[in-house]
Amino acid sequence: MSEHSLIIALKYGEKLKEFYDIAQAEKYFISYKDELLNRLEAISGQLDGSPPRLHY
Repeated sequence: MSEHSLIIALKYGEKLKEFYDIAQAEKYFISYKDELLNRLEAISGQLDGSPPRLHY
């Protein structure tokens, strides 16, 4: 890994959410998953079932 890549990776790691224990992390990620699934369900409900059309 180049020095530049390492600096970027370290900066990214500093922004990650911290958890006090596994239970807190599980609760957070299960809630996050449920939120994403709800969004997907809402979006898929807007589709009419036909494949998307490409516009040329």
